[in-house]
Order: sequence, then C-alpha cells, then structure tokens
Amino acid sequence: MVSLLTYMAGDRLEDLVFWGMGSISGADWSEIALVAALVIFGSFVMMSHAKEINAMMMGDAHAMDLGVNVRNTRLILLFASSLVTAAAVCFAGVIGFVGLIIPHILRILVGPDNRSLLPLCMLGGGTYIIACDYVAHIITPNLGILPIGIITALIGAPYFIYLLRRKKSGVGW
Repeated sequence: MVSLLTYMAGDRLEDLVFWGMGSISGADWSEIALVAALVIFGSFVMMSHAKEINAMMMGDAHAMDLGVNVRNTRLILLFASSLVTAAAVCFAGVIGFVGLIIPHILRILVGPDNRSLLPLCMLGGGTYIIACDYVAHIITPNLGILPIGIITALIGAPYFIYLLRRKKSGVGW
C-alpha cells in the first residue's frame, strides 16, 4: 500500500513522506479550524465521561454495580477517541509515542483520576508536540525541517524499552 501511494504521489512525494513521519510544518489555518473543532468536540465527549472511565478502570462488573452502562459508554468513547485520533492523524500525519509517554508521566504526577488526567494529557500532548517541533527546527536549521515523528521516536523508543524492562522486572503498572 505504501509503495502504491509513493508511486502515485508524483510531485507530492515530499508531502507523503512528511505525513508518514509526522509534521505540522505545512499547517494551514483553514485546516487548523476544522481539526480544532473535531478535537474539541471529541475531547468534550471523553471528558464528560471521565467518571464512567474511572469506574470502568476498576472492572466492568464494578462499573455496572455503580450504574454505568459499560457497553454504551465504551462505544461512545470509541467514537470520540477515534474522531480525535483521525482528525490529528489526517492533519499532522503519524506521530508515534505521544500517547505512550505523556499519559504515563502524567499518571505518575497527578494520579489515575481521569477527571484531571484527561485534560492534562490533552494539554501535555499538545505541548510535547510543539516542543518536539521546536527541537526539529533547531536541530537541522540548514537541512530543512525534520519531521516531528523522528524526534518523538528518538525519545519514545528508549522510554518504551524502559517500560518493557520495568514491567518484566515486576515493578510498575
């Protein structure tokens, strides 16, 4: 599939490469408005279900005992998170490890309550992307713009290995 897209890209090959590695360098205000509307809507839906998420983290049976309609809540959250993810990926491309690093660090700092964790993860993820974009611009000033996905992978891959080793040793979540 990637080969077919690369072949068909023609003059737009650079755009395809940047989308595949993640970049916000080609951001257009009209695109930002649409993406922001979708992300804000999906985020609002997810944050309005934070209490249900907290209950579901204790197990489906416990959540049902607390009055949560687990099936409907799960479907609503799947829709909202898919909407936010699709909007972000369509806009910026594939940027890996953000959803791994930021929630893990913030859960350690603020605890597991999704009423505070969800908005902080959204703000933290955005801040992390902007910081990585800044680093990408200053690392290679004469070579052009480095895709953000490369920076997040350089940070995220070692962190992922750290988490795997920590989990294997029995320490952690």
